[in-house]
Amino acid sequence: MPAPDPESWRRVTVRLSDDAEPAVPDGDDDRAGRLVALLEPLGLLGLQAHDDGRMEAWLPATVDADALRESLEASGLLSEPPVLDTVEDEHWVERQVESMVPFDLGRRFTVLPGKGEPGPGRIGLTIVPGQAFGTGEHASTQLALGFVEDELKEGQGVLDVGTGTGILALAALALGAGRVVATDIDPIALDVAAETAEQNDRRDALELVLADGIGDLGGRFEMVVANVISGVLAPMFPQLLEKMTDDGRLVLAGLLDQDEPLFDELASRHGLERQWRRDGEWSSALFRRPS
Repeated sequence: MPAPDPESWRRVTVRLSDDAEPAVPDGDDDRAGRLVALLEPLGLLGLQAHDDGRMEAWLPATVDADALRESLEASGLLSEPPVLDTVEDEHWVERQVESMVPFDLGRRFTVLPGKGEPGPGRIGLTIVPGQAFGTGEHASTQLALGFVEDELKEGQGVLDVGTGTGILALAALALGAGRVVATDIDPIALDVAAETAEQNDRRDALELVLADGIGDLGGRFEMVVANVISGVLAPMFPQLLEKMTDDGRLVLAGLLDQDEPLFDELASRHGLERQWRRDGEWSSALFRRPS
């Protein structure tokens, strides 16, 4: 059997079952979070939810397909057998970024994909080709940045969880943030974020941390931003709050409108005020402790 091509990926396509038993009796039914927990030890590289209910996960091509299939089918999480295939790395992210034209992001920024100039009175953010998500066009990034623009005060500390290309962290720096720490579980994403920071002349100002969790990060922050997916954010919610100062703000994005009741419940459980914003099916929330 030939060795897997290092320029290929194992793609797994699944549908989560509505009948899956909660991990804890009478507990939250967090099926997506349980799927992430199952795949992370195998080197999960990314997870994408589709409008038709499919979820696609990417893993290293070296993962044993038969063992992975058996593990997924035994989990009780799926409504039908998983589909596994090998996808050649065609550098689609690089091609996508290279084909982009400058576009406005939020009220103050213009994203420049390696070329062009920002419009009058706007701040340019240069995005370079790389294997990481987050060029700024997606509604979740737009929603998260809206809260950052509204709430961040000059000199405040910012923690960006799941930074991807680093665009939200760099926007925070451009808005006058003090200490900015960007974390991700994917070393490729951090490499891209470092290159993005370099292109924007902010590499020395941005702290990049490879972290499976955020518990070991030092200090607390006036703003914590996490633009991921609900299956990752819900289990992390208490940790995210621990990293936030008493008068701080927590911004979550990457949520769907159907996720709002779960996060409303989490907010009530922790005594938090919240504010929702929506763009189509995508939602973002700002959480704060009562003053």
